[in-house]
Amino acid sequence: MKGLILALVFALVEGQKQDLEPVFHMGKTYLYSYESIIVHGLPERSLAMAGLRLASKVEISRVSHSDHLVQIRSPKLEEQSGFWPIDSFIPSSKLSETIVACLSQPFKFEYTEGRVGNIFAPEDCPILCTNLVRGILNMLQITIKKSQNVYELQEAGIEGICQTRYVIQDDSKNNRATISKSKDLTDCQDKAVRNLGMAHIRPCPTCPLKARNVKGTVTFTYKIKYDESGASLTSAMSDQVYQISPFNEPNGAVVMEARQELSLIGTKRPPVRPPTSPLQKQGSLRYHFSEELLQMPIPLLRIKNPDLQLTETLRQLVQNNEKGTTKEASAKFLQMVQLFRVATLDQIESLWLRFVNEQPYRPWFLSAICAAGATDTFRFLKQKIHDEKLNIWEAAAILPLAFHFVTPNTKTLEIASPLHDLATEAASKGDTKDMSLALKAMGNAGELASIKRILKFLPTFSAAAASLPNRIHADAVLALRKIARKDPTKVREITLQVFMDSTLAPNVRMVACVVLFETKPALPTVSTLASSLLTEPSLQVASFAYSHMKALAAGRIPQLYKLSTACNIAIKLLGSRLDRLSYRYSKVIQISDYSSQYQAGAIWRIYLMNSPSTMFPSDIITKVRGYYANTATDIIEVAFRSQSLSKLIRKQNIPFAEYDTYKTLKELGKSLLGWKELPPEDPLISAYFKVLGQEIAFVDIDKDAIQQIMMSLTGSSDWQPVVKKVLEEVQRGISGRWTVPVMVAEMRHIVPTIAGLPLELGLCAAAVAQAAADVDVKVSPPVADNFRPSQLWETKMDIHADIRPKAYFHMIAMMGINTQYLQSGFEFHAEFSANTTMKFDARINMKEKNLKIETLPCHQEVEIAAVRSEVYAISRNMEEVDFEKKSQIVPREETPSISGQLLQLTEGSSKPGSWKLKQHNLGMLLPLVHTDADIDIIQLEVQAGSKAASKIIEVSSSGSKEEGETSPYEDIRAKLKKILGIDNVFTDTGAEILNISISSSSSSAGDENVSRAISQPKFLGDSKPPILAAVLRAIHRNKQQTGLQLVLYTDTQPKRWRIQMFGSSITGPSRWKLCADASVINYRKVSGSLKWGKDCQDYQIATQIATGKFAVYPAMQMKLEWLKVPSIVRMTASRCTIFQNKITTFNGVEFKYSMPANCYHVLVQDCSPELKFLVMVKRLEEPADLTAINVRLASHQVDMYVSDGLIQLKINGVQVPTDLPYTSNSAASMLVSSEKKGLTLKAPDYGIDKLYYDGHRVEVQVAFWMAGKTCGICGKYDAETEREYQTPSGYLAKDAVSFGHSWIISEDPCAGACKLQRKLVKSEKPISFEKTAAKCFSVEPVLRCVKGCSATQTVPVSVGFHCVPADSALSLDGQPRLDQKSEDAVSSVSAHTACSCQQQCPA
Repeated sequence: MKGLILALVFALVEGQKQDLEPVFHMGKTYLYSYESIIVHGLPERSLAMAGLRLASKVEISRVSHSDHLVQIRSPKLEEQSGFWPIDSFIPSSKLSETIVACLSQPFKFEYTEGRVGNIFAPEDCPILCTNLVRGILNMLQITIKKSQNVYELQEAGIEGICQTRYVIQDDSKNNRATISKSKDLTDCQDKAVRNLGMAHIRPCPTCPLKARNVKGTVTFTYKIKYDESGASLTSAMSDQVYQISPFNEPNGAVVMEARQELSLIGTKRPPVRPPTSPLQKQGSLRYHFSEELLQMPIPLLRIKNPDLQLTETLRQLVQNNEKGTTKEASAKFLQMVQLFRVATLDQIESLWLRFVNEQPYRPWFLSAICAAGATDTFRFLKQKIHDEKLNIWEAAAILPLAFHFVTPNTKTLEIASPLHDLATEAASKGDTKDMSLALKAMGNAGELASIKRILKFLPTFSAAAASLPNRIHADAVLALRKIARKDPTKVREITLQVFMDSTLAPNVRMVACVVLFETKPALPTVSTLASSLLTEPSLQVASFAYSHMKALAAGRIPQLYKLSTACNIAIKLLGSRLDRLSYRYSKVIQISDYSSQYQAGAIWRIYLMNSPSTMFPSDIITKVRGYYANTATDIIEVAFRSQSLSKLIRKQNIPFAEYDTYKTLKELGKSLLGWKELPPEDPLISAYFKVLGQEIAFVDIDKDAIQQIMMSLTGSSDWQPVVKKVLEEVQRGISGRWTVPVMVAEMRHIVPTIAGLPLELGLCAAAVAQAAADVDVKVSPPVADNFRPSQLWETKMDIHADIRPKAYFHMIAMMGINTQYLQSGFEFHAEFSANTTMKFDARINMKEKNLKIETLPCHQEVEIAAVRSEVYAISRNMEEVDFEKKSQIVPREETPSISGQLLQLTEGSSKPGSWKLKQHNLGMLLPLVHTDADIDIIQLEVQAGSKAASKIIEVSSSGSKEEGETSPYEDIRAKLKKILGIDNVFTDTGAEILNISISSSSSSAGDENVSRAISQPKFLGDSKPPILAAVLRAIHRNKQQTGLQLVLYTDTQPKRWRIQMFGSSITGPSRWKLCADASVINYRKVSGSLKWGKDCQDYQIATQIATGKFAVYPAMQMKLEWLKVPSIVRMTASRCTIFQNKITTFNGVEFKYSMPANCYHVLVQDCSPELKFLVMVKRLEEPADLTAINVRLASHQVDMYVSDGLIQLKINGVQVPTDLPYTSNSAASMLVSSEKKGLTLKAPDYGIDKLYYDGHRVEVQVAFWMAGKTCGICGKYDAETEREYQTPSGYLAKDAVSFGHSWIISEDPCAGACKLQRKLVKSEKPISFEKTAAKCFSVEPVLRCVKGCSATQTVPVSVGFHCVPADSALSLDGQPRLDQKSEDAVSSVSAHTACSCQQQCPA
């Protein structure tokens, strides 16, 4: 027992560890030596490096229980740039004096149990100096767990709160301990980091760490000596490494290493002298970033007087630009941006007033100020736009850039908030344009607080929104995209509900699908969406969602691996049913690629959203998204939306509402229970343009705007003065210089180093586009005061032009320490320049139809484009701005000499304009080298009209010994055929040609004509002169010519024309030629051929194209003749047909339905608000296989029926004689003619392309712009085959019989032959609903004989029933509206199809 107690005592003593947290005793001052070194280098140690070294003495005294003072004494800063150890650290005395001044006063900090609390600094102490003190105090941060020697925790430090691992080695015998800790700087809970200019870049938190291109770690080693009075810190060392791997380099492309060493020298009695000035609280150890905009990654600029410096910089900038030194101009431009960031609003206003009217200065001023991104510059631009001091083009150019570069803070948000308030107020007025603008504004802002406002525009969440147009619903969904970046879970819930809401328009649901997948849903959500597609009523929505998942499943982007896997599983649940849908249905097209080596990839997606009411996509969205490392960026997005554009291509101003058919259909709608016409839609075209996720421009063109545009194109009373003014301006000539500077990008990633200095990965880029032009134009005769446009055809113009466009792009990338006091690190410069000169003389003779352009060949080397890049190790400080330390990365003796390496594409070529590729200084030059000094002039001449043939003959005979004499037309034709080698071209080679054909099921004589036109070509020059001749030639000093010539022939006849083109060399020996032949047989058929090679015989392609219908879609028939082509594919045409009991709808759905005799059915009618036509059909009682049709068009009522075995035609009740065709004389034409064994009716202006009737068969083809606007037994013509059986009320019938019965038109039981009418019925079978007795009523009417008649024939139909308790007062009296009630049960009932009547009708 005693032994056990003794063991417990020893264990207890062993468990009581010595406190290892450093303690600073009161009354003592602890003296330390401190040194920190920061070095930037490449993995290859033999290359240049850049570094900083700071050495000082540190004194620490404790003044209370937790308060301590720290005094930094004798700080010395040294810089290094070059090759170590040859280039050593050099003292920077002036910058050291600056640091001494800001560290002259002591700092106070709280320190308890090894943890640093709040830090207090003297007033007006620069943040840089405070952060240097943080770097020293960060070495005192120790978290000890007394019960463990190895442990991990989240510890606060200068870099934020990061995962930290401790290892304690306690040497109790010598009262010493060694503490090691390490931090993974990529695994931080709350990291100190600042990103500027990267709001459009989205990080991927779930991506693996190995995919990150910036990795960092830091280690600390502490030496502790302890005794009974406590532990003291004898030394501390830290080592931090940041490795930057832009392209997945395992060893990193650039490395930053920082080291600190704090060593105890001794102690002394006098404590640190208290500060003489008040101290201000500066927060904790966490690194503090400066509130003002930081120093750009460009050379340091000493700013003393911003107003004066801005003026001088702007003048130098314009001078450099005028001299053509774009590199210096670009550097000055970036300096000007930096100066604007510190300028006050008054200084900016003063500079504006000084240069506002000086054109060379204005573009530089506006571009620099919008790139500055400061509060005052943003306020200045807002005021100028408000005061209309900027024109529309300037405002449109700078506003997106200003919003992109502005730094968000409380002040800038206050400036922008009135714009948001204005948009919100506009939305409350109910105007669709203002609502769309408000939603776009909220979408660009991307604030979580906007969700509630956005939901008010979606019917799924607000019943009041149901009356809004579909495009507003779509805009509301799109406004959630940027919000999804902040709260993807919330947006995912909203968009999933919108997608599931089948009452919404298909395009709204498809947009919701797009936003839903952008939130990267997990497998359960994707599976839920996929399972809903199995019962999805809209094939457009199902096809879109399926193709979207299929595109995602095939992706290779690592950031989307989880989503791709989920989609891969989901599409397996759906099988291949949706995979067979054609491109008539909505689709998502995706092209993507990813390089694991470079950690970069891109996706190009095209969202094609088809509408049931159009044949073509109504919404098209295309976007390009880039991926790099663990980030993603929406680079560009363009969307196009159209609505009811078919109205624009139809014949307008037809008064459909005044015709009898319109009134008839209105009355008919009352007899069809629940029928209603489609809501009206005005034509609309809208588009938007996004860059980096921000919508920077959009346009909505409504009906009025479209009509104005069309009027301006077709003629207006004001266009003649405009033409005159333009001619007068042209005649004065054009001379000037134009400059467009722009700051392309500024992206900066800043993290703290352990020394308290910021490590920056920065990039900024500027571009300058210039153009200088001198154009002299002489017009004869001059423009008179009584100018008429017809005078243009009598004018001659001589143009002398000298145009010099130029572009320059300069990018600076930096990795290193970048502050307003000093810079140290690597600097990468990349430059691209392009320039050219276009000098030419042009002569235009409108009367002679001649155009001649001449230019001189280049006789000297001209640099067309150049790319240069340089990398330096740099060190700069503010106190010695003019003495920067810069070293090339590679030693001079090791720099490879590559300036002499040439890659010449055409050696020894005699052709002008040969290209030579030269590489110099890690760049490429593209000098244009002249290789044929024998050429005097390069000339292009175009001759149209009757003189075209003479021009070719003149060119071919120039320089010959033949005398130029006038020849008759026959001689000209013969000469031209000889020059062009036509006899050889039209020689039959006898080559076997195979055919590929996409055609209809029946051929026609027209097809034979097409084939004959291709198989038996004819030279139009035998009967027609050429209408156009073009010659491109080089004229040599000896007057010899080389070049190409082209001749164009046309043959225009009513409803058909033909065109032939021949190209060849203007020199005789060459027999290489190009021949093209195209002809229009009629308005539906076109043929063409293209031949080239020796006498156009080597290669040949021939094609025949015809337009028509396939199924319900517009189709194109194409026959392609080429060697070795695939086998023939045949498809059938489309129509809605009735033949005996078989019906085929517009959507291709086939079903059998026996019509009740003598009852008219709605075969097809226009259900749009225009109500243009109605086609009814009925089966005759005897013989039963014959039908009759009635067509209502405008004021016409057309009846077609069979009597005595002959087809009869009545129009408005009057028998029409057999001398067809019959043509109406109304505003919209109608044609009735004979065809085969029946009659055809064509009324294209009404929407009926063709209706055929022969007594047994009825075929109807409607115009493609009627898609989605029809109804009746033929269906809606919307490709939604799953919803084909829609009754007049929109209810989906259970079977084909119920569907057919729903479109029967009731008649007066006494006057009409049809004795059937549709009635709601009560179920005759006992039904138990919810386990209680109930009575049930049909929600859709069932066919019944009229009163006084009894059924002689019946057919079973399936009907939905609404059930109520048996004691309910609900009955069929008064025919209650049950079509909107819930469907509680489905049962089979008997529908009457024939009746026997005994009633006596009054006379």
